[in-house]
Amino acid sequence: MKIVVTGSAGFIGFHISKKLLQDKKNTIIGIDSISSYYSTQIKRKRLALLNKNKNFKFIKANLIKKNKIENIFKKFKPNIVLHIAGQPGVLYSFKNPNSYKINNTKATKTICAVSKKFNVKKFIFASSSSVYGDQKKFPIKESFIKKPKNYYAKTKLICEEMIKKTFLFSNTKFLIFRFFTIYGPYGRPDMFIHKLLDCIKLEKKISLHNKGQNFRDFTYIDDIVEGIIRVLDKPAKSNSSWSGKSPDPGTSLAPWRIYNIGNNNPIELMDYISAIEKSLNMNAHIELLPLQPGDVPDTYADVNDLVTDIDYKPSTTIQVGIKNFVNWFKDYYQI
Repeated sequence: MKIVVTGSAGFIGFHISKKLLQDKKNTIIGIDSISSYYSTQIKRKRLALLNKNKNFKFIKANLIKKNKIENIFKKFKPNIVLHIAGQPGVLYSFKNPNSYKINNTKATKTICAVSKKFNVKKFIFASSSSVYGDQKKFPIKESFIKKPKNYYAKTKLICEEMIKKTFLFSNTKFLIFRFFTIYGPYGRPDMFIHKLLDCIKLEKKISLHNKGQNFRDFTYIDDIVEGIIRVLDKPAKSNSSWSGKSPDPGTSLAPWRIYNIGNNNPIELMDYISAIEKSLNMNAHIELLPLQPGDVPDTYADVNDLVTDIDYKPSTTIQVGIKNFVNWFKDYYQI
């Protein structure tokens, strides 16, 4: 298969590309602008690893440049698009909302239009659990009302609707994944686990908002990747029991689906930190602060639809996932 992976220099895009390249029948066309939102050093390291495989073709491009994206599709004629690229970060969305308008909504509009024009068979989009906002009932189902609390989440929800409108009456089957708190090797330096280890290493304080009382459905990167890989050769199914009287917004009479993908096993942040301290054999210096604007206190994914439809449920324990990350962190930073 010829598969376009947008954001291939990013954390998730890198791991998906690496996994797909294990099948020698796949050609991966990686597209990334290599933005400076965080250090480009780790992005270039990810790309260096992918470029060792002759079936990986990398093109540096900004997704809003429609002509360039069309030329890429014209040259490679991809069967599948995995749209993973996007502007991450909750707090940054308050400081620079225009970046999210450009790199999330405008970029998605372009990649959708080009994918439809070139009649790709399947389109998969990386959305976020942040679209649910502050929920009071758990676990969170795909059908729950969306209450985004920050601009990042709002743009993800806008992108979801854009994808539905673009492909609903086309030949392209589409799936949307809402990811829950991902971590793992080669993760973004601005992610919590990475910042925590940096602070422990430098003996600096780490600030915990909501006084560390958050529950998070931490999901190991390999579980995210496996879930995506499993749907590649499975066509999205329509929901024959769907009714306009009590509509399920995660399904439709048309063949598309929205899936939560999370560990389905939330852990309190302080317990997560304890597991990291134990694995690193060092203690964190913690500063407890109030909940900050835009943050969601708790997340907990209901993954029953994922289990029912593709017979898959993330299974990496926190202990195993943290051990893998800490070992990578020590090796990468040579500590």
